[in-house]
Amino acid sequence: MSKINQIQNELREQSGEKFQKIADAYLHKKGYEQINPLGSVIGADKVRTGTPDTLVVLPNGKYVFAEYTTEKKGVAQKFKKDLDKCFYVEQLIQGLREEIEREKKRDFMHE
Repeated sequence: MSKINQIQNELREQSGEKFQKIADAYLHKKGYEQINPLGSVIGADKVRTGTPDTLVVLPNGKYVFAEYTTEKKGVAQKFKKDLDKCFYVEQLIQGLREEIEREKKRDFMHE
């Protein structure tokens, strides 16, 4: 068996919790620094419900949302649902940023 096949088989056997931690470690290895594993319970092999599973803050202030799954059926539908939730979260973040900027301008004008 090739090394790639062996790795793929090992990944398939992991629980969702362990798979998420492996995927986060992979992102870090690929150079992403500020990894926030929102869906992982620190110190335990447990996950919590929410979107995204992992949030990465880039140096330019933008975000990367990571969603993971170990499901074998309905994967496309699950990722579509997850992506829709991520876009909603991104819209919330953008709205909050805009509100903070408006508040800063108001505070500056009143000083």
